[in-house]
Amino acid sequence: MKNLLSDIDKKSLILSIIYKVSTYICWFLYGVTILIYVTNSFTKKRLICLMLLLFIIYSIRTLFKYFYKKEVDKAYYSIKHTVEMYYFKRLEKLNPSTLEKINREDLANKILELTFNVTKMVSDIFEYMVPLIIGLLIYFIVVSKISILVLLLDIVALMALGYYEYKHYKEVEVTNYNDLLKDLVLKLPDIRMLNAFNFCSKRLDKSESNICIIRNNTKSDLVYDYSMLGLLFVSLVSTIVIIGNPIDILGYSLFFISIGVKLKDLFYLIIPTIKNVEKMNYNLDKLEEYYKDLKTEKYVSDWKKIVYKDATYTYESGIKIKIPNFEFIKGDTVSILGAAGMGKSTLLYLLSGIYNVTTGQTIVDGKENDLKLDSMYITRNTKMFKLSLRDNLTLGLKMSDDDLLKLIDEIEVKEWYESLPKGLDTIIDINYIDLPDGVREKLNILRGIISNKETLLLDEPTYDLDMDSEKVIANMIKKYWKKKSYIIVTHRPIFTTICKKHYFMKNHELLESEPLL
Repeated sequence: MKNLLSDIDKKSLILSIIYKVSTYICWFLYGVTILIYVTNSFTKKRLICLMLLLFIIYSIRTLFKYFYKKEVDKAYYSIKHTVEMYYFKRLEKLNPSTLEKINREDLANKILELTFNVTKMVSDIFEYMVPLIIGLLIYFIVVSKISILVLLLDIVALMALGYYEYKHYKEVEVTNYNDLLKDLVLKLPDIRMLNAFNFCSKRLDKSESNICIIRNNTKSDLVYDYSMLGLLFVSLVSTIVIIGNPIDILGYSLFFISIGVKLKDLFYLIIPTIKNVEKMNYNLDKLEEYYKDLKTEKYVSDWKKIVYKDATYTYESGIKIKIPNFEFIKGDTVSILGAAGMGKSTLLYLLSGIYNVTTGQTIVDGKENDLKLDSMYITRNTKMFKLSLRDNLTLGLKMSDDDLLKLIDEIEVKEWYESLPKGLDTIIDINYIDLPDGVREKLNILRGIISNKETLLLDEPTYDLDMDSEKVIANMIKKYWKKKSYIIVTHRPIFTTICKKHYFMKNHELLESEPLL
């Protein structure tokens, strides 16, 4: 828990707690002040003093409420945001093989549920439970002066009522969301392949879609309401029976009514708070199950030669992909051809760190190690994020809109672009924006062209495109990637014209210098 809350806005949180607790203390002071000034004797002078003090307390309480409203949103947004970022950033260390298997939608929901649980827990404990304790102490002290027996009966009744509510309490559904967080978690494999985790973290950190919703949702409970009214009634009757002075009876009665109104609402929050803490612990455990397979990947960007020697990768189905010898030298342009299903993509999975070799050697600059290539990996199915078109293409890199529009025109998606309602600022959301497969493939190629990565891995990047579009993309790759290293996996031979080294996949085995189909 300490790690979760290490980066919160502590100043705003502390101030909001102080202001909230102070507003409740002011309310309790209404009852105490009435009790002091109405009991024993009640003169015109005491009435004037009472009214003046109540006005002063009310004025101070109003100020506390004003300052609380100024700080509370910042405080609890900070908690929610910090918890979300903590768990999102840890996803970078999630084992790629695990990433493919987990239920990412459930993972996103669990993160959102936990952020609500943690934020509500802090809110409930400091803003409501602390005032409740203070209020109960004041209430019990006053009751004890009337009758110890009544005090003991009140304590036992409150404990019994609390137990009853715990057994019968039904959790109320709450609304909590962060559209961008959920979108990014669902698209973690794409983030991983695009090597865009830092960019996504920064955009999530600045996102305005992160809505902080903290509320105490309670259903009407007649049993609880009448039970609390019964306790208050017992206190009032005891006052009437034990205390003979009518003025004192009035003072105590006004005290019990004024303080009882707040204690009734505060005491009811004990059970939702306990239930929320239980749910929080449950979600913490569930999330840790997702995060149990963490490791720090080591990416290599400064390399000269990568070799796979006598390497194999075996799928769960039993299919074994063989890579007898593969050499990738800095500056190489490589094509890998072959029929569908032969395992062409496996080599890219190995290079990008999605898979690890089952057997054989991975040699980087003459030394055997398991370093992964610092690259951008683009497939025909790479998804767009729920961000602006500009952000989707540049992934955080600085580029002028004019240069971006020239590339959009060059890759021949200008007609689609002109249909967008807000141009480069249009949020790419498949629920609202028509994004044909061919357009998406071209936009992904633009991602690679704009990227500052020195190594590009392309896996069937033009699967849904016609020959004319492929020629345009081939020419753009040749034009913009002169100083880059890249591997293009495809079942079409067109990209061999822009690559200098060629491999062929046949019968699940990578072969060198095989004649083209």
